Order: sequence, then structure tokens, then C-alpha cells
Amino acid sequence: FEVDTGEVAAGATATLCVRPHLVGLGDGPNPLRGTVSEVQWRGATHRLYVDVGGERVKADVRELRTPPGIGDSVTLHFAPEDAVLLSAGVTDG
Repeated sequence: FEVDTGEVAAGATATLCVRPHLVGLGDGPNPLRGTVSEVQWRGATHRLYVDVGGERVKADVRELRTPPGIGDSVTLHFAPEDAVLLSAGVTDG
């Protein structure tokens, strides 16, 4: 992936965070390929839950005329500047 690693040391355990509304459907930077496990219509958007390498990724995309179905293979993407890496052991306190 192309993301700013900030203060996370090379080889350290970290969590990659991207807000669901900043995840796109289709080809783009930092592609994630997976299988749709759930689709929710939310008025102006569809929320897609996609299983990517054993992780469940949420994507809020503009309302789709024909959304993907459960079990469909899709590609998600996100811009490098929209990602944040959190090193292991980070707390909010």
C-alpha cells in the first residue's frame, strides 16, 4: 500500500484505518480485492461489507443502480492521504 507510515516503525504491528465514505468501488490506488458479504441500502448510499484477506472492510459508496450481490468479487480502493496507520498499543486515553 501507499500510505504515510508516520511514526510507525518498519516491521511493527499496525492497524490501517480508512473511513468508509473514503473507500471507493472499482479500480484506483491501493486496490483491495474481496468478496461482498453484505449490502445495505442507505438512501443516497450503499454500504458494502467486503471480505478482504480475512478482514471485513466497510465501504459507503454512492447509491448504485445495480449494486453487487452477496458473493460477488469486487475491487475497493482508497487514496494514500485518506489512510491512517495506528501502531499497536495506541489507546484513546
